Amino acid sequence: MAAQPSERTGRRAGLRAALVAVLWVAVLGIIATVQLVREVPVDAAVFAIAAAVLLLDAAGLLPATPARRRIPRTVLLGAGLVGAALLALAPRHGVAAGVLVAGMGIAVAALAWPDPPAPEPLRDPRPLRRAMAAWGPVVVVLGLSQLASWLLGRPTAETKLAHPAVSELLDPLLDHPLGQALFAAAWVAAGIGLLTRGGPR
Repeated sequence: MAAQPSERTGRRAGLRAALVAVLWVAVLGIIATVQLVREVPVDAAVFAIAAAVLLLDAAGLLPATPARRRIPRTVLLGAGLVGAALLALAPRHGVAAGVLVAGMGIAVAALAWPDPPAPEPLRDPRPLRRAMAAWGPVVVVLGLSQLASWLLGRPTAETKLAHPAVSELLDPLLDHPLGQALFAAAWVAAGIGLLTRGGPR
């Protein structure tokens, strides 16, 4: 007996979701490997953990999570202001800044993690497709440019100066307290924008 249209649609959706998960795991794994080669073990560990979590989720090995309650924008804005202020005051590359960034990352991941799947008629794949189309090229271009800068700058000190990384280009700005504060505010604002993009929180 031929599969019903709803069954075929469900299988196609499952295959698409599996393909997206595999692609993201591959991208994160490649980034983690590059960070290891660059001898930046902390960054490598962050990307490796993210890849492992996505892999476990795709394999259905993570426990089911209950549907999240929506968090009001005012609460997110207040938490964002506090986080931005603390980041602006924390010394760069210090333990406090690392703990703040890690804590905010975990909180955002918990807020942004998908709810349990909705019934098929209620799903709308268009927002996800638009997000992938918008952010996919940005991630790829930035990643390739960083990798190219690192490879071209490896041979000598002169080539390293000629091909600086994005972080090195931003150092003069971020070394100034005002620049650090502005960057922290912009970074937190971008995160809140992404969290609230899909609807009220």
